[in-house]
Amino acid sequence: LDQFRYRVADTDGCLSAETLVRVEICGPPTAVRDNLCLCPGSSTLLDVLANDLPGTCGPTDPSTLYLSSLPPPNSGVTVSVEAGRLRITTSPVAPAGPVSFTYRAGYQVCGAPCGTEAVVCVQVQGAPTAQDDTVAWDRASMTEVLIPVLANDAASSGCTLGVPTLVP
Repeated sequence: LDQFRYRVADTDGCLSAETLVRVEICGPPTAVRDNLCLCPGSSTLLDVLANDLPGTCGPTDPSTLYLSSLPPPNSGVTVSVEAGRLRITTSPVAPAGPVSFTYRAGYQVCGAPCGTEAVVCVQVQGAPTAQDDTVAWDRASMTEVLIPVLANDAASSGCTLGVPTLVP
């Protein structure tokens, strides 16, 4: 914190009262890496600032969010800034694998985003692999059965399985 005092004089030599100016040097927020798995042909709105660490002047201002690098054109991944978050979209023919790009954000008072830069890694995933399940139970002694249907299934590399959907 730095400070100084000043007075204003007019052309007749009249002076104002003394005024104090305080200058606070803000430490920038720290951007933290984000990871995301998306299927080809999907889109999501990711709040990349949610896991970032605030600087000394408070939380990051979402209006300062901008992309400092873009995904490669042949990755099948596009990204844009939308209301302080990132809209990430994969084309229906996006090849499976990781795609990275970077963003930066900070405080409005900096005049430009002054925070650190962070990487967003999007894992374009292939379809998960579901295996058949078999369960045996005794109707006479059991009224319900817990079937761990995901136990033998697998997500594509770098992703996790979600909640299964019943198919009629």
